[in-house]
Amino acid sequence: MYGKVGLEINMGRMSKREKILDTAEALFSTQGFAATGINQITRDAGVASMTLYNNFNSKDDLITAALIRRSEQLLADIQAAANQGCDAHTSILAVFDAIEHWVKTQLKSSAGFTGCLFLKAAHEHPDLSSNARRIAVRHKEAIISMFRRYLDDLGADDSSEMALSLHLLIDGAISQAQLFSDAKSVRRARNLANILLNAID
Repeated sequence: MYGKVGLEINMGRMSKREKILDTAEALFSTQGFAATGINQITRDAGVASMTLYNNFNSKDDLITAALIRRSEQLLADIQAAANQGCDAHTSILAVFDAIEHWVKTQLKSSAGFTGCLFLKAAHEHPDLSSNARRIAVRHKEAIISMFRRYLDDLGADDSSEMALSLHLLIDGAISQAQLFSDAKSVRRARNLANILLNAID
């Protein structure tokens, strides 16, 4: 009986933790990190300040947790998309397709497309030793590493350099989509990526 009660309490805490993370992530995406205060997060999440601090030691701790969770989710989604490809070439293009779908979905939302949360984190946390910046860099490096593995499978002469080029196309497309509310930006990047990949094949 004690174990069941303990489980219910833990589930309740996890639920509130996730609610705080959901709220914080949405606010960080639309407003930025510095402009989003703890009071707004607790108010929008519908929790008391004590509840937030029971789950996170500080705002920096909350930012770290939100970025790690978002990175894990996005990398899992990107890898799942890549796994749909029948070979390395189509797996890479499938990543662009997944990002295009994300951009188009976000553009249709009430908030519009707010861009890349990790680029925001790096911009607002210029200190190279900050947790937010390190997480942002690790997230980008994970995508580049995935591209490099597929490019190695294709026999690219310089898979590291080409992986950076593919990543540049993605981040450029995301920036263009945000700046111009342009739903076609990722498709342009995908077409350029396909030209690069065809040159290998």
